[in-house]
Amino acid sequence: MPVGIGAHKATLSVAVAEELGQPVDHERIRNNPEAVRKLVRGLDGAGTPLVVAYEAGPTGYALHRQFSALGVESQVTAPSMIPARAGDRV
Repeated sequence: MPVGIGAHKATLSVAVAEELGQPVDHERIRNNPEAVRKLVRGLDGAGTPLVVAYEAGPTGYALHRQFSALGVESQVTAPSMIPARAGDRV
């Protein structure tokens, strides 16, 4: 199951994508190891392997290590590699 995460210092915004359709906001959790474990346990029961993706940043690599320790594939994406439409402002 594809999961997108917006990683911030204090919180993680979680969106889940089904096979068809757009990703849906799932929840916002605290950015700490126990909350990440609870999130993985809650999403892991869906029967499909979890794949987590999020933008690289100052908190991203600690998060990557947490997901790896829990057996979840995580993809850290460089901000410059995220597609943007022409005219989108940052």
